[in-house]
Amino acid sequence: MSYQPKFRQLTDEELQELEKEFVQFLCANTVTADDWVKVKEEEPERAHQLIDMFSDVVMEKALTNIKYLEHRQEKELMLFHCKEESMELIGLNVPADADVDLREPASVQAYVENSEDGGLSVFKVEKPYAKSREEEMFDMTNTGCLVSDGALFYLLEKMV
Repeated sequence: MSYQPKFRQLTDEELQELEKEFVQFLCANTVTADDWVKVKEEEPERAHQLIDMFSDVVMEKALTNIKYLEHRQEKELMLFHCKEESMELIGLNVPADADVDLREPASVQAYVENSEDGGLSVFKVEKPYAKSREEEMFDMTNTGCLVSDGALFYLLEKMV
């Protein structure tokens, strides 16, 4: 039976950076250094599966640590608070003719602080995860969301 990875396989560069952790993973799975050399040569599919399993462990841990994500477009900003059971979204839209580029953090704060409504649209919604929390974080980062510190989320939360 083959292993079905949940996320993506780490790149060779990422694996090199995590070599010590990968060796520990192999040891925990009773694969010695000699066994690993043999598996790579004689059972490349099994070697691939072990790398997939390790990749999932690493990705799961990284995704678990994400608390905030953001997705920026010129006239739309979406900020996500990634809670345990649900995701909270604060969105900000500005008119197409507004002299602001929401991809620039300083521009966002200046526009919010100096706007007398000016077509500014701020909204907030919350939804439960459709998949596991980490799978949704993975999908979102693959579609352009970036990890954030949450500061802008809390700035806009005061406006809602």
